[in-house]
Amino acid sequence: MPSEGYIATTKHSSTTGTGPFAGPTVDYIDSSTDIEVEKLADGDEPNAGVILTKVASAPGATEYTLDSSGSPPTVTLGAALISGDVLKVRRKTTRGSREVDFVQGSTLTEADLDKATKQGIYLGEEALDKAQDAVSLYDDMAGNYDAGTMPTAGAANNLLVSDGEVFSSTTPTATRTALGLGSAATLNHGTSSTTTVPLNTSSAALGTAAYKAHGTASGAVPLNSDLGTSSTVATGTTTGTIPVLIATNALPAVSGVNLTNVKQSPRVTIQHAYADTGDSTTSGSAYALGTPAADTWHVRPLTTLITHYVNGAVANIGVTVTGPNNLAIATGGVGSEIRFESVGTYHIEMHSCFLRGDKCTTRLLDLHGAVNGAAAVPIQGSTCNAKSEDNSAYSIGSGVILIGAQGSSTTQERPLIAGDGDPARRFQLEYAWSNASSADDALGPAFHDNISGAAITNVFAWIDIVQLST
Repeated sequence: MPSEGYIATTKHSSTTGTGPFAGPTVDYIDSSTDIEVEKLADGDEPNAGVILTKVASAPGATEYTLDSSGSPPTVTLGAALISGDVLKVRRKTTRGSREVDFVQGSTLTEADLDKATKQGIYLGEEALDKAQDAVSLYDDMAGNYDAGTMPTAGAANNLLVSDGEVFSSTTPTATRTALGLGSAATLNHGTSSTTTVPLNTSSAALGTAAYKAHGTASGAVPLNSDLGTSSTVATGTTTGTIPVLIATNALPAVSGVNLTNVKQSPRVTIQHAYADTGDSTTSGSAYALGTPAADTWHVRPLTTLITHYVNGAVANIGVTVTGPNNLAIATGGVGSEIRFESVGTYHIEMHSCFLRGDKCTTRLLDLHGAVNGAAAVPIQGSTCNAKSEDNSAYSIGSGVILIGAQGSSTTQERPLIAGDGDPARRFQLEYAWSNASSADDALGPAFHDNISGAAITNVFAWIDIVQLST
């Protein structure tokens, strides 16, 4: 029931624990939303209440859960009330907008009329409750202060002070002494006896200011100390001097030694590629033989991992290629999964070629699913078209992914997996087309000939991975 003069507020002032605590037994437009909970901790000022936040479950110290299935609705706190705490559970009807917006020509229903009328009535009742809060606050504050002696205008005791409970008059001297301010005095601060500044120091003067030379020019600056003599330093392009941009000097030449700290980001390249053997079944796009279904995601085969020589060393960034389900692949075999084994930020660019696939597209799929709100498809390739017999097309995509440490929870981060026996992040390059094809080179046209006696490496798709940071 509403309590202590309230209409739509229940005040709990002698109960401890986490609840549940009942709200006011009144009508609501929507009891699942129209509730506000305020907590005043024991010993705090009467106006220091904290509005708690509603959560779905497991509330924290300043949160609560709401059960609106019964009447009245009840709240359960995340932190227990102690003796002296006060909890107010009040109805709080929607304000600032109308519950019902009547439209010309629409059907006028009893429910809409009730809701529109109740909103105004409820807001009025809740305003009266706020007024009751103000009255209670005034009573609490008035009860904590006693009337004292008011100062008399022009009298010696003309300051009014309070220790939080009682007002009393005092003198400026007593106030200054209580605050430890001491007495101010005026002291000479320059060369004129009439130019003074008030200081709360001893009777010793600051001393006399003098002008001292500040360089080799005739100008001077007033200082109360001697800076000594300044000198000039040669500038130019000779050894041990500072290069400056002036008419008679030039910047020193830039040599290779000056560029030793310029570093490139380490990277690897993964390819779907085969060398020409003269046989279309092995030198074509291969391993996609048969008739892959239309409008279905298929895994793009991966055959080659290239680590680049960057900054004077082989760039090993913890990216490898494995077979399905993270199984190792034999030498010369076909991979299907890309493993990220190291924490870092990576830029990924992917290109895929198609022949006679009609509409085609690609995507990079996160095999561990969505993480912290990030989609399971971190990179979506472009849609392309390779409809005619001799027509080929390319699906291209790029993006940046963040591989975090195990147990991390940064938004949009894909942490390394813990506890599944595979502490890594795994992805697949997938493709789909709208025209099922059984051609051996449907994943990319191929050379079936040698050029100048050398076999041709046919590259049908590739992924470039650059480690931006660790």
